[in-house]
Amino acid sequence: MTLPKSGSLSFSDLMNEFGDQKPISFSDYYRKGKYVPNTIGGMQVQRQPSSGWSFSKLKYDWMVSWDDYGDYFDLHWAGSKVVSLNSDFNGKSYTRGGWTYHRGSERDRWGDRYGGLVRYALYRARRVDTTTKVNQSIPASGKLSISQFYGGRSS
Repeated sequence: MTLPKSGSLSFSDLMNEFGDQKPISFSDYYRKGKYVPNTIGGMQVQRQPSSGWSFSKLKYDWMVSWDDYGDYFDLHWAGSKVVSLNSDFNGKSYTRGGWTYHRGSERDRWGDRYGGLVRYALYRARRVDTTTKVNQSIPASGKLSISQFYGGRSS
């Protein structure tokens, strides 16, 4: 929970958000101190492209080919081949190098039931650690005022 950005704040509100046991000491609530973090971490999904699907011939695509000898697929990202597999892989995602590549809608097709190529749109995603600065209005030293805690948060 985040502290409100306006209205009344009490020491009890600070204790509920940041922790501490009674008796309370206001000096325990300096930023970067025992209870009030300067940064918080987490995980977020990084996606490329950031929205929609990407498709450009031989630059960002997922190609599935078939012939009398079986299916294979090639995955291209930023002009480089990520993987080429000879198998009957029919999945819609493939993970390599920390990225998961997601196959989108069909873009074009050549061939017939005896052999050909289907090209699909593509995006990729991965989870990355993040660090976010918080509580920047709360001093790390000096004079403290309850109004400096508006919008403060512990996580």
